[in-house]
Amino acid sequence: MNWVMLWNVMSIWEAFLDFLGSYILPDIRFMHQLCFYFVLIWMSGCIGLIASSILLLIDFGQEAEEDPEQLLRRRFLAI
Repeated sequence: MNWVMLWNVMSIWEAFLDFLGSYILPDIRFMHQLCFYFVLIWMSGCIGLIASSILLLIDFGQEAEEDPEQLLRRRFLAI
């Protein structure tokens, strides 16, 4: 499932729950917004964790190809 489809599904779900909250049960609207933003924050955290893991793997792969002396020199100069 790509991001456009996911955003469309979330938008349709949000519109449906807004309808329920506006016309049927006013208390559901607040709970829906709370859950919706919790899911968005959780998804962004998962995406950030995956992206940082991939970047770390790429960085470690590049460091493994370097000469150990150059790597130590670069690490020492960075401090």
